[in-house]
Amino acid sequence: MNKTLPEPGGAAPNPVPGRVADKVAIVTGSTSGIGEGIARRLAGEGAYVVISGRRADEGERVAHAISAAGGQGIFVQADMTQPADCRMLIEETVKRFGRLDILVNNAGIFPATELD
Repeated sequence: MNKTLPEPGGAAPNPVPGRVADKVAIVTGSTSGIGEGIARRLAGEGAYVVISGRRADEGERVAHAISAAGGQGIFVQADMTQPADCRMLIEETVKRFGRLDILVNNAGIFPATELD
């Protein structure tokens, strides 16, 4: 099978157009890095995206960029190490959009310890 791969830093081709159109997605840890890329991609494919993370300034930046590009994105500040924040994130999403279709569990940390 011969697949066309994107240039480094480019977007991958969309093999199934419309696959996430009008779906509601939460992407945890989406204030930067891989999570931001996932959130932007989902929004670019027509999903309503809830950007989530601990840094409000970065989350608002991502939500604004998605909206400026014609997508639907909102930011909900939440710390995934706090069970109450996890519940609140789901509740806010359902309150705003009426449902949740996609959950991307991207949030994580890498502890600053030496590896043996």
